[in-house]
Amino acid sequence: MKNKIFCLSKVLTIATFFLSANTLCSSVFAQKKETSSATKQTIFEKNSEKNSVEDFWEDEDEIFRLVNLERRKRRLNELDWDEQLAKMARKYSEKMARENFFSHFDPEGGNAAKRAKKAKIKNWSKIGENLFTIERVSKFEAFVVKYWMESPTHEENILDEEWTTTGVGIFGVDNGDIFITQIFIKR
Repeated sequence: MKNKIFCLSKVLTIATFFLSANTLCSSVFAQKKETSSATKQTIFEKNSEKNSVEDFWEDEDEIFRLVNLERRKRRLNELDWDEQLAKMARKYSEKMARENFFSHFDPEGGNAAKRAKKAKIKNWSKIGENLFTIERVSKFEAFVVKYWMESPTHEENILDEEWTTTGVGIFGVDNGDIFITQIFIKR
């Protein structure tokens, strides 16, 4: 069976009542620029048996390590891990998995900025998010980061010089799908 992979990237900058990132969509109170690419690719290995949030902490740490490695290669600051952001990311990965959607906007219209406010994330001026979903495979972390680095919008998020802090959250469901959310903030 072929496995499916989907990937999205988004950056939001908060300034007073405005949201901004990479393409333009406007409303009365918010200006949103979103770059998202829902991309499908195929890989053929399937044999991981992880089922709960707790099972993925090593995978989250490995994605964090690999993202910082990419930043170091370009002489950028390493990102600090923030467990509060990771909890927010895990919760969103779980929401996408349980409610069967894959988007920077949840079914109620909430985005990373709204989720950060709800999670009481403090003292940030810019927020971004990379998303990825893949059918269960072993050793998927390097593939995820490699794919993000080959996607201009995801790479832009990973290599943004302004980011200071990140958290990664992964959730897997019984059908084998794994949802990955990485949140970036500037403090």
